[in-house]
Amino acid sequence: RDVLDENEYAIEFTHIPLMDTYPIVEAHYGAYIIAKEYESPRIVLLDIVDSVENVIVNDNPDELFINNLYNRKINRTVYNMIWKTIKPYLKDNCTVYYSPTSFLSYLNMEVLEDEEGNRLADLYKMRRVSSTARIGEIKKRGKEKYKSAVVYGNIKYDESQENMVAESEKYDSFTGVEIVNEMVLRSMNDRGKWGNIPATKDEIYEVAKSLKRKNANVVIKELSAASEESFKVLSGCSPDIIHLATHGFVIDTPDKALNNKFVASTNIYSPKEAYMMWTGLLMAGANNVWTGKFDVNNVEDGILTAEEISQLDLSNTKIVVMSACETGRGKVDPIDGVLGLQRAFKKAGVKSIVMSLWKVNDEATSLMMSCFYRHLTNGKERHEALELARKDVEKEYPDPFYWAGFIMLD
Repeated sequence: RDVLDENEYAIEFTHIPLMDTYPIVEAHYGAYIIAKEYESPRIVLLDIVDSVENVIVNDNPDELFINNLYNRKINRTVYNMIWKTIKPYLKDNCTVYYSPTSFLSYLNMEVLEDEEGNRLADLYKMRRVSSTARIGEIKKRGKEKYKSAVVYGNIKYDESQENMVAESEKYDSFTGVEIVNEMVLRSMNDRGKWGNIPATKDEIYEVAKSLKRKNANVVIKELSAASEESFKVLSGCSPDIIHLATHGFVIDTPDKALNNKFVASTNIYSPKEAYMMWTGLLMAGANNVWTGKFDVNNVEDGILTAEEISQLDLSNTKIVVMSACETGRGKVDPIDGVLGLQRAFKKAGVKSIVMSLWKVNDEATSLMMSCFYRHLTNGKERHEALELARKDVEKEYPDPFYWAGFIMLD
């Protein structure tokens, strides 16, 4: 409360069990609303958890599901379940810091519409945070300047093991404990291996161009040079921006783990550790281990897991942009939140994360990223830059599937 200004609100979503008919306990979503004008938090009861999750949760959300979820009719159903009860507690044009819980983390609240068709992002300055306890720290950042970046893309996933060894020798960072369609999506194809992502080549050069225009020092890592070693060596000396245009993967259900060769190669000690190891990003040469070739020795295997990222020091980095599929997803834990890449980068010390909630289209994502960096380097605040980029993409690709999937945390 002390860190909030007059026109700012903090919302912490939670579960509230209600014993309507003994002995049945029915869980509702709820929200604690904190404001300088309130002596104590306001507790607001929202809809039944099962009712909300029946609408918003899908293990493999496809284009049809996403477009139905965010179309105007169903969009307002979700709005009525979650936000309609909150709205009377907020002033117009205020700043809202909100921390989702459970499967609300899989929802882009900023594009929900009220009864009059206004998106929340147009009514308020929406700021998704990992915890409302971090608001004071976030507000101290002020206007960010981005002087350095490492940009990954146009990655060669089928790199030979010989070339992987040659690339590895450029670094002294092998840990020794390596875990061994018509519309192009940045996700796994039907052949069980990772294919090239055509639009990432132009994307990384456009991103670099925007940043260099503001005199940032930009290093591009592509093809064989986009190795796992090249990423891990950033620990302790990471740049202001890390951009990762690649495949993302999340194995968060038994069906996804079944017969997966990479999963079979991992050693796990606890369920939480498993989900952090079964979520990640693909770097050069990743297909060797992913498809069952386990003879990659003395080099990193190209599969950069959330668990590995969480052990790095990336505290110098202001923004990580994951231009990849499902990077905002993971195993939803009722206490620890989403076990996956967002948790990993936060543990590594990254300030803000741009990530996706579903499998994203290659061309639309490339456009989204080009627009985001253009707005960012033109002086727009990072959240505003992402919102403007969404609207830019919407003009070319009207369906929500193409533009509503990217969110910013912190």
